[in-house]
Amino acid sequence: MPDHSDAVAAAGGDRLTASVDAALEADTPPSRNPSPADHAIEKWMDRGRYFRGLLALVRQDRHVTEAEREVVMRVGRRFGFARDFCREALDEVLSNPHLREQAPSFSDPLVARLFLVEAMALSQSDGRLDPRELRWLEAAAARNGIEWQAPHLPGGQAEG
Repeated sequence: MPDHSDAVAAAGGDRLTASVDAALEADTPPSRNPSPADHAIEKWMDRGRYFRGLLALVRQDRHVTEAEREVVMRVGRRFGFARDFCREALDEVLSNPHLREQAPSFSDPLVARLFLVEAMALSQSDGRLDPRELRWLEAAAARNGIEWQAPHLPGGQAEG
């Protein structure tokens, strides 16, 4: 099976992974000063939001590619989710009525920014950028209060 991590590598690869992991493991609570227990719960909830957000993005073009599967599986393993859970989530992503289309809102702005970088890499992992994916990414940025516009694919246009 080929390794489709070029898009993630182009987005910073190991540095991106380390940054996401560090942000989700940070001991310093966000500025709203929750208790340490609340902070720990919020970080675990952000992991779920992050994973579900990637699934919602995959679903935007109504087609799940092998490259997208590999990226989402890698993120699921990184967050400690069971392989069977991740595989089942991907197998059912197009038909799951419980998966929200709405972009996630994160408790930490750094996690939101890192999510956008990794989500952009995911959206480009199949070599094309669907306009629905692009709109979803822009909505995710707006929902998290981030001024961001998705770049165009190198040597190409968003398909539509």
